[in-house]
Amino acid sequence: MERHEYVKELGAFAAASSSIGFRGVCGRVERCTVGGPQHCASRVLGVVRHQKRSWHSFFSHQDGGRSSQAMGSRLRHARLRGCPDRPTLHRRLLGCTEERPTAHRPLDIHHNDELDLACRQSFRTVDRDKLTPLFRHYISVKEAHPDAVLMYQCGDFFEAFFEDAHTLHEKLELALTGKEAGKEIGRVPMAGVPVASLDRYCAALLALGYAVAVVEQVEEVDGDRRPTDGTLLRRELTRRMTPGTVMEAALLDARRNNYLAAVCPASVLSPASPADEIGLAYVDVSTGELAVTVVHDADEAAAELSRVSPSEVLLPRGCPSMEQRIRHAVTGMSVSLRPVDEFAPDAARAGLARRFGSVEAALAADSSAPDAVQLAPVGALLAFLRQTLECVESSASAADPSTPQGSSGWRPPVPLQPLRVYRLQSHLILDATAIRNLEILTSIRDGRSARGSLLWALDATVTAMGGRLLRRWLTRPSRDRRLIERRLDRVQHWSTAHRQRERLRAGLRRVADLERLAGRVGTQRANPRELYTLAVSLSQVPMLLEMAAAVGVERDSDLCTTPPRLWTPAEQALFRLAYRAVHEAFLSPDEELNVEAAERLPPELRTKRKGSGRASAPAIAVPFKRPSVQDARPIFRRGYHPELDELRDRANGDLEWIARYEAAERQRTGISQLRVGYHSLHGYFLQIPRRLVLAADTAASGGGIALPSDYSRRQTLKAVERYVTPELRAREQAILGAKAQAVWKEWQLYLELQAQFAERVSVVRTLCAELAELDVLLGFAEVAARHGYCRPAFLSEEDVAATDEPPRRLEIEDGRHPVVERTLPPETPFVPNSIRIGDGHIDLMLLMGANSSGKSVFLRQVALVQVMAQCGSFVPARRATLSLSDRIFTRVGAVDDIAAAQSTFVVEMSETSAILRHATRASLVLLDEVGRGTATADGVAIAQAVAEHLASPSVRARCIFATHFHELASLEAALPNVATFRMAVLEQPTADVVDRNDSRIVFLHRVERGAASHSFGIEVARMCGLPEAVLHRARTLLTERQSPERMSSEPDIENGAADSTAS
Repeated sequence: MERHEYVKELGAFAAASSSIGFRGVCGRVERCTVGGPQHCASRVLGVVRHQKRSWHSFFSHQDGGRSSQAMGSRLRHARLRGCPDRPTLHRRLLGCTEERPTAHRPLDIHHNDELDLACRQSFRTVDRDKLTPLFRHYISVKEAHPDAVLMYQCGDFFEAFFEDAHTLHEKLELALTGKEAGKEIGRVPMAGVPVASLDRYCAALLALGYAVAVVEQVEEVDGDRRPTDGTLLRRELTRRMTPGTVMEAALLDARRNNYLAAVCPASVLSPASPADEIGLAYVDVSTGELAVTVVHDADEAAAELSRVSPSEVLLPRGCPSMEQRIRHAVTGMSVSLRPVDEFAPDAARAGLARRFGSVEAALAADSSAPDAVQLAPVGALLAFLRQTLECVESSASAADPSTPQGSSGWRPPVPLQPLRVYRLQSHLILDATAIRNLEILTSIRDGRSARGSLLWALDATVTAMGGRLLRRWLTRPSRDRRLIERRLDRVQHWSTAHRQRERLRAGLRRVADLERLAGRVGTQRANPRELYTLAVSLSQVPMLLEMAAAVGVERDSDLCTTPPRLWTPAEQALFRLAYRAVHEAFLSPDEELNVEAAERLPPELRTKRKGSGRASAPAIAVPFKRPSVQDARPIFRRGYHPELDELRDRANGDLEWIARYEAAERQRTGISQLRVGYHSLHGYFLQIPRRLVLAADTAASGGGIALPSDYSRRQTLKAVERYVTPELRAREQAILGAKAQAVWKEWQLYLELQAQFAERVSVVRTLCAELAELDVLLGFAEVAARHGYCRPAFLSEEDVAATDEPPRRLEIEDGRHPVVERTLPPETPFVPNSIRIGDGHIDLMLLMGANSSGKSVFLRQVALVQVMAQCGSFVPARRATLSLSDRIFTRVGAVDDIAAAQSTFVVEMSETSAILRHATRASLVLLDEVGRGTATADGVAIAQAVAEHLASPSVRARCIFATHFHELASLEAALPNVATFRMAVLEQPTADVVDRNDSRIVFLHRVERGAASHSFGIEVARMCGLPEAVLHRARTLLTERQSPERMSSEPDIENGAADSTAS
């Protein structure tokens, strides 16, 4: 087929499936100078996709012919003659020979095998000498960052080329087009996004695990620089983002940390090192949090990573087993393999000394000196931050591709908090299974939503800092009894001081996310609006903390590195700086610069006029480049700096001259509709309606109005003509020069002010810790007062002085589930339950009952009360007396792990094995239906053996064991520290049925002493809607199995238990 004929057919198809018309599509396709018909088809495909229409639907036979009718109607409307019918067009587009193909795939650059060679070239193999200057600069930057998707600004779009274009096309479903890369190279793949949408698409790429590098246009098209000059605008690499190094607020969840973690086995450092020790460190670059610990096996490392939930993990190369274990443990996490030398402890010491002065100064107040295993992952984190956030491209011009791109500049280092060295045993350990089963952070229903979780029930915080701190507390409750009691004292005070609590919460609502704002200021990435927000929020801090102290709550915080104190000199200096910035430096949002001078200008110069060509200014300045003269908005108010005021006065005086010049030209020409306007590309001009210009030209030969001879035409539009004069051109240079000087001076003053705040980032974050804790405790008090929670009491060593063991008692009177009681309908009250275990009489509680009777709710509510209490919160109960737990284990629900080739029973046994290996006297163990994934005899035997082990003198863990195996009730008689309980059920036999298996039941959701005699499985199945015939057959079989003859053949579980105990 000839090219022009193919173009017509493609144009006809696109005209039938989009709204841009036949000629428009043909024009776009004809501009495709490289490639054959298939390449033309890919161009049309991009056009159609851009119109939000799927071209596959026009070839589908599943819509009853409606697509065919619509296409035929549009073809007739376009008055196209001789257009091929739909099947023929289908075959020609797809290159098929059969009459009706059974399958097809989209025609795009990525999947087509008949592409031109240029469209398949890689940035690694393309001949750089044959590329245009723009692509030479692109390749030079891409070679420095080959692992990142490079977003390269070209005007109003950020474009990706070569392999990166395919990535955007496949992962984000962006249209794949092409761009001319050189006469001999031809077109190369291209995909792009608008400048305003960059953050949204970067967030999508980061969520998929990609790194993103952003090259911005740092030179404006103005003055002597025109797009047609043949020279390139200067572009620089301004950002390099990975999933764990994001600092932009638009790309982060405000209420959760974004961690970058590093893991290093000791064997990587030295073969003689303990093989089971693993160093694990993590950092949040947006808040500066830096912590490190040591775990003793891969399972502990995976569990700690699951709790931290980092976005990205750094691993040394050469550890495939560790990589596989971590990838499987934490889903949705990006894993980056780094050189082994980055994990050197000496490099970590040098990095800490470079940031803090010395290793000793880099440690938090309560942290011990880290060893080599702990320093290794810290060094990898510091090296990664230095390469991604602190090393940037030099300010070389993109117009000079010969400039060596290897030369790099350095941005200010990311401000980090002192290194916190912690031990896992210093907190209540919750592994990934416990966090999931107890629904601490998310609901089990979808695994993503917080609604229905403990976090959702307790989160009454009003700041982002408080929300993040609450999340950390819930995943790592404290085991420090003094710290917990101090938190409970504050919650108790605020739960009764309603008026003061509301005043403080109202004040905290006006505080922005100071932690992350301080990070952006410290790295000089903040824009003027963010710096103004930081200053306004800091000005609220003294009032808030003094208000808290005035009502009896001292300014102490377990997160602060200094004891309670008055305002330090550094804090006083910070508050003075914030006050000066708010009240003397920055313009408030509702203020206008130079109002008096603006009011003296004509209204047409103070407001944007239709057709004037003046673009509206952006809301904020771009932090990585100096704002342009046209788009820069004022930052500082009059009186802040004398030189800035003088430059502004000069620029405003020139604007007044423009107003007078416009009036003089109107009088000179006699054209009352003459106006002076400004365009970012063409500068100042005199604008006259075209009808008056035509009339003037006609009158020039026969008398009448004529334009002055010094008027030179600059631009012709549909309705107006634009002219310039020598006088206006000369004045334009003076105006732009004065504006440029004012903008540049203001930008210098802004950078100086930002640097003053950057020097005090550590002070800001110390205050952030206090504000975040105050917010969380006020939220605890709000929830406690609203829902009737009580203060838990913790046993101390003195309370059990008569015994030789630490306190283990767990006693809850009328406890409630904090989430379930909030989700029940108002007319349905929650049934509270009590429990007392670990008191020297009962260690293991066997809980029996029917399905849906409330066993799982009871198990979870006991654990949630323990978690809430060790966080420092009041608990949903009438009274609670607790002991500190070291770990909470859960074996709840039936799940499988197909990716790891683990069935439901294998997962169940793996979780049970971990519990039996790590449970101690201070642990709380929750078991639900152990042994149900296999045959009944095997399941009963396994369940009994597990229960005996947990209740044995060597373990004696506090345990709630929910089961349907009634045979286990005999353990109460065999073991002295085992007691049997059941969920109460009210049986209501029907009048026409004698068999008790056909009775109706009512769940009372109440725990009572004694074993259950029936599980009521058939009745629960009836409630779920099983057919009556199936239920009748099940009752018959159950009656047969419960006959005396069958019962006598069952094994003697009780004797087996006694024998096992005796042995």
